[in-house]
Amino acid sequence: MPPTAIERIHNAARTASGESLDRPVYLDTDLGLYGLVDFEARQSVYVDVPVARIVALGRQDFWSPGDTWRTITYRLHGEGWPSAVFDYFESPTKEAHFPAPSSLYQLRLSIFGGVAECGNGNHRLIAARAWLTDKYGDGAALRGVRVSAYPIHRCVVEFLTRAAGEGSDVLTARLDYRERECWHVDGKRIQLLLKTAKSPYAIYAWVDDQLLPLKDERTFLQRRFPKHFPPVMDRCDWRTIPLAIVAGLLDDSWLVPQLETAETWTE
Repeated sequence: MPPTAIERIHNAARTASGESLDRPVYLDTDLGLYGLVDFEARQSVYVDVPVARIVALGRQDFWSPGDTWRTITYRLHGEGWPSAVFDYFESPTKEAHFPAPSSLYQLRLSIFGGVAECGNGNHRLIAARAWLTDKYGDGAALRGVRVSAYPIHRCVVEFLTRAAGEGSDVLTARLDYRERECWHVDGKRIQLLLKTAKSPYAIYAWVDDQLLPLKDERTFLQRRFPKHFPPVMDRCDWRTIPLAIVAGLLDDSWLVPQLETAETWTE
């Protein structure tokens, strides 16, 4: 009996030599990349997306932290998937629905700077990434994907560039409603807090269209015994953006040339 479609996909994950399959998978909300962008500059287009540029999924329903793109492929059940899925993987997806039972809507990605996250179609994306990487290596790309593309806000780019130059992860924190009402800079509300892993108390606040350094107001006890007397800013919900993803955010060279002539989509 010939192998089923999902068995062929599992085999592709096992035999693929591309190192990008061994990168960790992230949940989009754990990275918080949407907080770094200029929402007003969004572009709704169809573009080719290198699979190695996809860093996160929109749900964590069948995988666990620590999974890689290779190991997560083995968790796919692919029940009832027909052989037509392979034509889907290698064709412009645009508004096409995935030819599998219970699959809804088109593949949708969000692009932040130079990296992408999956908005709809997690299972098919994982399978396509393994299949295409096995055939074409780390340069494989999904074709004609429906994406929402957002540039990194100009006031954040310099901060990310400096962090990348220092070889440091970046941490960001969004303030909850109560904190936004209480914490201000020059009487203005803070949109986002940013810091690097190497300088955890050099914190910057995104206010209007600029990043402003915050004064380090730790007390002697907080500086000397931070575990016992945690500073206020340590209590924020900090989300880590790994260095490799920071570098990817800054490199949109694969995307920008496509945007000049890309076909647009509307709801």
